[in-house]
Amino acid sequence: MSTEFKKVSIHSVPAMKAEADEHIADALQSQGYRESFALMDTKLVLGFSSVAMTGLMYYLEKEYKNDFTNKEYVWYLQLVVAAFFTLQSLLYLFSKFVLKDIKYKGSKKGKSITVSTSTSSKTDPNYQITIEADGSSHKITIPLNEVFFDDGYLSLDAFNSKIASFIESIDKSK
Repeated sequence: MSTEFKKVSIHSVPAMKAEADEHIADALQSQGYRESFALMDTKLVLGFSSVAMTGLMYYLEKEYKNDFTNKEYVWYLQLVVAAFFTLQSLLYLFSKFVLKDIKYKGSKKGKSITVSTSTSSKTDPNYQITIEADGSSHKITIPLNEVFFDDGYLSLDAFNSKIASFIESIDKSK
């Protein structure tokens, strides 16, 4: 559990949303959920593979002394550049369509949940949480001014209690 709190401006909805997003895992862990990092691991594999392709391009450049008259070098370079752009495209599509606004993916006793968060605009302080649990979607809206102190720190007790009551209502509905 991360217990570090940052002071944020209570007049900045994106800053308050980011701070609340950082503590979603804490709130769900207190409810007995165990976080799954499979989505983040996939994103890391795609990113590191792209970096490996750039390293391979550098190695090929030094090995063949950047001689574009050498057909073998040009063929290898085309292959590596194509692999790099394919990996970057996959990473973009994965981030855009799979991850979207997902902030947490976890499970508890065989029941998996996916948590997405959003705000309707940069000025609307309503923090919308969508929890997909075993095929059904549940939504709650939490006014950010109810979970932040006047000095800009997140009230973890208030935040946890709102999420806990929401999770309990989802658990009872199953």
